[in-house]
Amino acid sequence: MDPAYTVFYDGQCRLCQAGRRSIARLPLDAPVRFVDLHDGSAVARFPQVNPAELAGQMMLIEPGGRMLGGFDALVALLAAAPLAGLVAPVFWLPPIRWLGRRLYRVLANHRYAWFGRVHCGPDRCAIGPTRK
Repeated sequence: MDPAYTVFYDGQCRLCQAGRRSIARLPLDAPVRFVDLHDGSAVARFPQVNPAELAGQMMLIEPGGRMLGGFDALVALLAAAPLAGLVAPVFWLPPIRWLGRRLYRVLANHRYAWFGRVHCGPDRCAIGPTRK
């Protein structure tokens, strides 16, 4: 098994990039590897991941191999951080989990319109407008 967390995220999404930076600051119990869903060669190294699923949510492969997506992935990462892990069980409570999953889905579906998109070329990225 891989001893690291692998986080698949949308590198063209401003909100997702901010989330990536926040996750990178968490003092997790294992290292974190980030994979941009737009990097086909990097994604291809993980045959267990369905690329179609990556377009709609962040995906996580835990060090033990378990895969989680969206809100559940965020809560699992939170649970792996020493202090944040103390409050993580609250997010698994049925009403909070239900609400968290729906809120995550709304944000994911509107991430480009509400937060903007980063347009990347072969040698640079440019920040796009917040709204079209």
